[in-house]
Amino acid sequence: PWYWVAAEDVRGRVREWARVGIFSIFTLFVLPGVFFFGLVALGFDPLAFAPSILEAAMPLGITPFALAEKYDLDKKFIARGIVFSTILAMTSLPVWIFVLI
Repeated sequence: PWYWVAAEDVRGRVREWARVGIFSIFTLFVLPGVFFFGLVALGFDPLAFAPSILEAAMPLGITPFALAEKYDLDKKFIARGIVFSTILAMTSLPVWIFVLI
């Protein structure tokens, strides 16, 4: 029946967005966290590196899409990653600012 086609399409889209979500969370929270806790473990003052940590927590820009276009990579994934990470950055950046100050 026709509703199976629609259900498969929805499941496929959810899987695609789940991949984008995991990638965005990794980019916006995990990588800057590794940077932050690495600095703390090495005895550095994280506040001295606050601009670098915040830069690491920034959402994807347009450069990955340009590279995906040039090297024929998954442009749809990158475009969704740019959109989702930009929306998620409205949460992640205040969290990192709170942690750093």
